[in-house]
Amino acid sequence: MELARIHPQAANFLAIQETKELELKPFLQALNSKKVSESTDEEVILTLAKAVLTAIHRLKREVEDDEEYEQLANSILREVREDFHMLTLDEIQLACIRGSKGLFGEVFAISAVQILQWLGAFKVDQNRHRAKKQLILAQEVKIEPREVTDEDSKKLALNAFNRYKKTGKYEDYGNIIYHFLEKKGLINFCNQRKNEIKEAVLKMELARLSAPLNLDEKRRFEREKNDLLNKPEDLKGMFKRHALNVFFADLCTLGAELEIPLEGWGTAVAV
Repeated sequence: MELARIHPQAANFLAIQETKELELKPFLQALNSKKVSESTDEEVILTLAKAVLTAIHRLKREVEDDEEYEQLANSILREVREDFHMLTLDEIQLACIRGSKGLFGEVFAISAVQILQWLGAFKVDQNRHRAKKQLILAQEVKIEPREVTDEDSKKLALNAFNRYKKTGKYEDYGNIIYHFLEKKGLINFCNQRKNEIKEAVLKMELARLSAPLNLDEKRRFEREKNDLLNKPEDLKGMFKRHALNVFFADLCTLGAELEIPLEGWGTAVAV
């Protein structure tokens, strides 16, 4: 039996999304530079001169005068200051690169009017606006890290128990809830019960590794099975996830609720 393959339409959608992300990358990078409104005249002129020179070289046009592109940059400084003060210096460079590629229409000659047209087209470019939105969203969702409190862990544990009561299972990836409840003295299995849980976990994992879906998976499962038999300690995380479910099952069997005091120790279920 072969593993399920991605549907052609889904694959096409993913390819389009990846292409869009690649298109946005230069716009995002350019947005992170200094704005025209924050720059000196010298910085803006130098940026414009470099952008014009880059465009001339890309179009394989000859520069008759070494100062030609610097003069052109000087001639449009006022317009750039007034109409494009919100652009960054790197965006000016990017606008001229895209313009010289013909992305804003056919290019006949490098002139002051042409450069200003490129900047105008770049200013309203859809990709630029998408990049700006993405940057704003990234700044809005940026949350200062804080220490996880016992109150936070208590809420997570109660939510996990409620989820278990509804579905009969809870996957505690990272063993966050297990460690918290163990620290609070709530999970306190005797050694015999711990060994029973470990044996059950090992049996389940070996059963999974004994049912590959194809030849490649069979080879990989064989390696994993050998590693598992040689390093049973690798099952620690899986043991704790299963142990948490056993603890929740015990509570349900007793008809008890999960009570977590934030001070002192809780009442352990030791069976």
